[in-house]
Amino acid sequence: MGRIKAQRINTDMMQGRREELAIQYYFRNLEIERKNANLPTTYIAFEAIRNMVAGRIEGYEDQDLLELYPEEWGQETLTVPAAILRSLVSGWIAYIEAPEGKSLGEAFGLEGGGQGSHRIKSKMKTLMKHRKIANAVEVEYLLANHQGQPISERKACEIVSEREQLSFAKVEAAHKKLKKQIREGMSSEGYTLTDD
Repeated sequence: MGRIKAQRINTDMMQGRREELAIQYYFRNLEIERKNANLPTTYIAFEAIRNMVAGRIEGYEDQDLLELYPEEWGQETLTVPAAILRSLVSGWIAYIEAPEGKSLGEAFGLEGGGQGSHRIKSKMKTLMKHRKIANAVEVEYLLANHQGQPISERKACEIVSEREQLSFAKVEAAHKKLKKQIREGMSSEGYTLTDD
């Protein structure tokens, strides 16, 4: 039986491309595992984002990195602030390097790590409900003043309390807690506000 000849490799083409080729082969392997139903697309997506961010840190341009992706992933792109991607990568790395038993939600800081810990989803739902109430009070207060029929913040709270069928104390507390943030945000957008 004869010897199997090794394929000739164009080493000139490979010069200076060691990192790019490693990423390209890694992505091809991920795609193979996806096709074999061994990896969910979410895992692949996080790995792609991690490698894209690492590549940018190393000085590669987006287009250079996109050329390393398997064509099955397509070439459609989306511009996203780097800080958002770095945050996702940070959570992903915390997850893949975490000890056994740590959930994805815990690694991303979205779930508490123990009994009695509240999930961020629950906290955000409450915060957004309070923000909606406080915004409604500010709208009532500002519109009345703008229309030449000024009302007090207390009266604005009463209007929202009655309309939303919420206790006055709950409406007043939400407004008091978030009023400063709301007004600072509105001031930065060019609105002039004054306190009672």
